Amino acid sequence: MKSIDKPLVSVIVNCFNSEEFILECINSVLNQSYSNFEIIIIDNHSFDNTAKLIFSFDDNRIKYFSTESFISLGEARNVGLSKVSGQIIGFLDSDDTWDNDKIKDSVNNFDSTVGLVYSDVLYFNEKTNFLLYSKRIAHEGLCYEKLLNDYSLCLSSCFFSAKIILQNNIFFDKNLKVCEDYDFFVKISRVSKLKYIPKKLVNYRVHKNNLTNNNRLLFFEETLSVIEKLSDIKDGFRRRLISQNNFSKAVYYWKINNNKDARKTLKEINFSFKKTFYSLVFCIPIKYVLMIYKTNSLFED
Repeated sequence: MKSIDKPLVSVIVNCFNSEEFILECINSVLNQSYSNFEIIIIDNHSFDNTAKLIFSFDDNRIKYFSTESFISLGEARNVGLSKVSGQIIGFLDSDDTWDNDKIKDSVNNFDSTVGLVYSDVLYFNEKTNFLLYSKRIAHEGLCYEKLLNDYSLCLSSCFFSAKIILQNNIFFDKNLKVCEDYDFFVKISRVSKLKYIPKKLVNYRVHKNNLTNNNRLLFFEETLSVIEKLSDIKDGFRRRLISQNNFSKAVYYWKINNNKDARKTLKEINFSFKKTFYSLVFCIPIKYVLMIYKTNSLFED
């Protein structure tokens, strides 16, 4: 960021019963090569040893807040936003970690037109691992419609301009349970540029407790609600987005052997999109069609 040599960076860590990974998460921030940061921890009414582990750190950059009752993740993220003091804001989920230069490299890529800076991400579990953008497209610049068409961001990889967030009154939708990130990214991309760092700087842990993996059908429902609320896109583009979402939903039904609902969902796809789908099916095997129209979930059983 050109106007400020070493801007204060606010790192928001939302946690709930995070005793298994919270120490590793916080240490990955404390070990950053960039030191001008604060860690805003929002403990969403944990009842395990999360708070005790957080208080074991002796660092005045760590600021702990707890909610009086359990609230939605979107609302908890908004609580974090209300506590920050930094010019740049990042979110790190309590089961993820950053490489040592994550903050430094992100800060160096901001300018007055950039609202979001992100890097490549290592997705991993006990079985496998891969780099996110070896499989997905990293969008840059003014890419509002591209991001709507191909949502491929990981929140733990993203840093945001506090000025752009405040000027445009951008917050998380507390009524969304699994798509609050998607909705937030769309709002940012509507008013500012995105910048991609082609380096792996984030480690994203995939496990059975990930919200999206546990709520696949809700993900499709909430994606639809986000699309339907958009007032600045053309009707044809909206229909295309809805059809793509329905196709991904049908693929999910196929994967869980619910062919009845898969066929029912396909009937909701608009004619032009359906023509493309059926032409692919008749030309190449279905398994390759499903690879082309992969769902947003990159790890599924």
